[in-house]
Amino acid sequence: MRRSNNISSQYRCIALDHLGFSLSDKPSGVSYLPQFHTANFARFVNGLDLNDVTLIVHDWGGPIALSWAVEHPDRVRRTIALNSWFFDISDRLMMRRFSAIVGSKVARWLTRHFNFFTRVVFKGSFGDRSLLTRAVHAQFSRLLRPRLRVSRPGYSHEPSSAKMIGPRGSGRGNRY
Repeated sequence: MRRSNNISSQYRCIALDHLGFSLSDKPSGVSYLPQFHTANFARFVNGLDLNDVTLIVHDWGGPIALSWAVEHPDRVRRTIALNSWFFDISDRLMMRRFSAIVGSKVARWLTRHFNFFTRVVFKGSFGDRSLLTRAVHAQFSRLLRPRLRVSRPGYSHEPSSAKMIGPRGSGRGNRY
């Protein structure tokens, strides 16, 4: 958890770094499934007794926090989702099928050797890519460059990636 000093004079602003993501701890023996993260997020919010919350969610924080918000609408004032998504938890069969496909030996091999997940699956998740002109790319690159942290090239620090492509040092390859 980090406190933001930029707007904290007007609002209480808390940035939560979920277990297993970014710079947070990555304990072994944790499931890291969305249900785990949602329950952990609920414990966090309940522990701080947060109400009248404005949730600003990003990336995987979206399905984690929005799952909690759906169950606690009385505690949420508004939500803002940035570069995120939300899955229909009633269709667990679809999620199981997706996990089975991307976690298969064939998908792991394609990901290791041809960057399949990024080149094919992610590409299908974007809208009209023609709107992302060179000027737009240059603007985002200029803004983000000073903030980007260099990690070990080709290795994801997200624990669920290790399940998909093999843990570090397993010889199954971790580069994509």
